[in-house]
Amino acid sequence: MNTKLFLMGSLLATLTLPAVAEGELPKIEAFFSNPRLDQPVLSPSGRHLAVRVRNQNGRMALGVFDTDNFNKKSGAVLRPVVIATYANLDVSNVHWVNDDRLSYDFEDSKDDTNIIPGSVFAVNRDGSQRTQLMSKDYKYKQDATGSRIRDSVLPWDYDYYQSLHDGSDDIIVEKNTYSGRDYSVTASRLYRLNTKTRALTDVVEAGFPANIVSWVLDTDGIPALGVARDKGVTTYHRYDKAGKTWSKLAEFKTYSFSGYRPEFVDFDGKLYTSQSGKDGFAALYRFLDKSAALEEAPWMKVAGFDAAGSPMLDHKARQLLGIEYQADAYSTYWRHPTMKAMQERIDAKLTSTSNTLSCGDCLSSPVVLVTARSDKQPAVFFLYRPATDEYFQLGRQYPDIDARLMGSRDFVRFAARDGLSIPMYITKPAGQEKGPLPTVVLVHGGPYVRGSSWEWEAEAQFLASRGYLVLQPEFRGSTGYGSALFKAGWKQWGQAMQDDLADAAKWAVAQGLADNKRIAIAGASYGGYATLMGMIKHPDIYRCGFEWVGVSDINLMYDDSWSDATNNWLKYAMPEMVADQKRDAALIKEYSPLEQAHRLKQPLLMAYGEDDRRVPLSHGAKFHDAVKAHNAQVDYVVYSGEGHGWYLEKTRFDFWRKVESFLERNLKPAP
Repeated sequence: MNTKLFLMGSLLATLTLPAVAEGELPKIEAFFSNPRLDQPVLSPSGRHLAVRVRNQNGRMALGVFDTDNFNKKSGAVLRPVVIATYANLDVSNVHWVNDDRLSYDFEDSKDDTNIIPGSVFAVNRDGSQRTQLMSKDYKYKQDATGSRIRDSVLPWDYDYYQSLHDGSDDIIVEKNTYSGRDYSVTASRLYRLNTKTRALTDVVEAGFPANIVSWVLDTDGIPALGVARDKGVTTYHRYDKAGKTWSKLAEFKTYSFSGYRPEFVDFDGKLYTSQSGKDGFAALYRFLDKSAALEEAPWMKVAGFDAAGSPMLDHKARQLLGIEYQADAYSTYWRHPTMKAMQERIDAKLTSTSNTLSCGDCLSSPVVLVTARSDKQPAVFFLYRPATDEYFQLGRQYPDIDARLMGSRDFVRFAARDGLSIPMYITKPAGQEKGPLPTVVLVHGGPYVRGSSWEWEAEAQFLASRGYLVLQPEFRGSTGYGSALFKAGWKQWGQAMQDDLADAAKWAVAQGLADNKRIAIAGASYGGYATLMGMIKHPDIYRCGFEWVGVSDINLMYDDSWSDATNNWLKYAMPEMVADQKRDAALIKEYSPLEQAHRLKQPLLMAYGEDDRRVPLSHGAKFHDAVKAHNAQVDYVVYSGEGHGWYLEKTRFDFWRKVESFLERNLKPAP
């Protein structure tokens, strides 16, 4: 890492790291514990900051402090005052309601307290006037008439939606109506909720169109657009605030991914949308109200990537300042000259990190929050005071991670066998820039999502710290890299999607990076499917593999009644994007790991969550029974109290210890 980061005067003492012992490996806990400090967020005025901090039980608590409360000698901000902490729950999703009040909810995989995970509370920043707003207890029912409850705790079908930024004690909440056949949302309605009195009022006087499932609100918290989905069709409904009427704006087939997608509204009421251009990459456009069309020239475009991100809004100045977006790494496109100049000053000081800025009302805030990250360094949080050009460190997300022991991450593109350009992240072990090295092809889930980014990543860096080269291909079907890559993955499970992963391994071998006799494949969810199918289809490439919460059969995705897959997804998306259960029956069988389990001969580690509804336990249990009949080299573990991924620290520690031992036995030794 560039040492300039450690030479910023007052930052020197707080960022100096201890000596590293010869041959010392970072501990598993350093990678997979809950963060020491996470998700700091400034109040609207910038005079207060809320942050999640790890308590003595390893759980995430909520702390608050004043941003002018710092130690002038060390340059460090003093400890926050903890206002919400629990022994068996993690505080999550913290939002400022106004400058004096916050809302928060809870996370856990299995609750053993009288608070249900997901329930929402509000509290003043001094810890007073704590009010429960919503309960996620599914046993809680409204009265028999179904009337709205206006002055008591809201039931499980309400969720926090957003803060209002108007100085009131109100927030916007969303009431969802769910299908009786599955857990899909069939309709959504918005209300204002007072976080002290719990009074509930309508956001708009006009009734809502049917089947609206998501919203785009204007900067005053009034719906500008309602997005309805029904029977495979998406309809945009526009709300006229002056006339208090709704009108249909546009209609598309939901899973064709054609047309434009509404993103946000600025302070002039202008709608911003994203749409693919002639080059296949999505750009941001402004919507022309009179012609109901997009401006001809894009408002924002990112070469080689889809332009999508979060607007940076200053509600006090009523200005759109910029867009935080993701290319190969996170960055911000500043439109306002003050913020652009501030970014340049900070980047000139923090030269070895990617630095993102956030604030409440940025142009009048006395401080700005700086999140500094790199490929080797987890987030370090600073407060920057523009008036005096001073930095004060809040802390480090994972202070036990030593950047000197982390590997470098690179972003490349390689050509698949059919010539399609495939993006990929490569993590090289520290001090081992040259190969060939034992290698893990780490496959992201989804699969129709973006997988990685350049910044430090726990799973890849843990594997690299143990001496493995890590390849993370953004195989066809991945999003964020243009429509050509995305649509090339439709109906390609086990086929071209799988070949992309094999081609990534072959590319790394040809580059002298990977040892062709020591390559493993790994992943979760869809990545678990790709692991199983990869070992079956390409046994000449993969020496072993490990997977967790992995899909083992496409038919099970259709048939398992315990799955949370919605009827809309099963009826309209899966037949087009994955496989049609009837028309593609032969292909499903050919590319089903469960049907082909007898062909898997290499060492395999499998892990599943007992309470997983996305990929129910039947996927793991059935595949394990099938593969064990022909392969004795299979380790299988089921974690109680876990769902689709590892929530509890003890699970993460145990699983990655098993991975470490598995790879030590089956991948690291020379063939």
